[in-house]
Amino acid sequence: MRVTVWESIRSTTGTSFDLQWGVLARTLAQFRAHDGEKSALKAWSPTEGTSRGASNVRSVCCLVFDFDSGDSIEAMSQLLHERAGVIHTSWSHSLEHPKARVVLPLVEEVSGASWKVVYAAALRWAQDLGLSPDGACKDPSRLFYLAACRSDERSKHVGRISSGRLLDVRGLIKRYPPPPKPMKFTTVNYSRNTSEAVKAMETNPHSRQALAERLGARLNDGLARGISCPRCSRKEVWFPIERSGGWAQCNHQNSCGWNGPLRELAG
Repeated sequence: MRVTVWESIRSTTGTSFDLQWGVLARTLAQFRAHDGEKSALKAWSPTEGTSRGASNVRSVCCLVFDFDSGDSIEAMSQLLHERAGVIHTSWSHSLEHPKARVVLPLVEEVSGASWKVVYAAALRWAQDLGLSPDGACKDPSRLFYLAACRSDERSKHVGRISSGRLLDVRGLIKRYPPPPKPMKFTTVNYSRNTSEAVKAMETNPHSRQALAERLGARLNDGLARGISCPRCSRKEVWFPIERSGGWAQCNHQNSCGWNGPLRELAG
């Protein structure tokens, strides 16, 4: 597996290595004590290509999910069921608000140009399991910090290796194909909280998309992001478009903690 290591997140060039999965897995699951700035940590990418930028990525050998929305470690571990992979908590992880990374090796490497298609299918898979990974990992040139924590915080961090089959991206795309193009629909009037509007937000993805557009949200990989929080006013609220439920939450679960029904955003 061809991967690249970067001296820091700011590095513009990296060093490529050809590693067996077992060696890579042990490296990723091992925590390094670090009491300096986070930006000084070493980083890696599951790619062949030693220069930054998506156009410089020749191949991708692993699917990487970042979780920072508060999904539990147990919930994230669904992705590793009978599958080879690594899960490790990230730098800002806390017991109150879990943050972690899941790495899954692929049966075959994927070209950088094809990665967005693969990641979109993977995102639909994760969402089908009730998870909310960061959509930004669709960028094949994205760098990831190697597992590290402050020397006095090791006890709260987790690093696990699982064994099993490699991830078959062809099967993944077949099972989670791109959604059909949106059909024309009648927008519900959200100027008042009618029972019809509330029901539509809970059950109809088209109505959730209409709400997202009205709120000026960014639509990315089935998620509406960048919505003003009713509690802290920061534009960090998100909610899924395709998955039913009718709930939204703020990314700042430690300092804010807001989550609530979409009707609170609709006004």
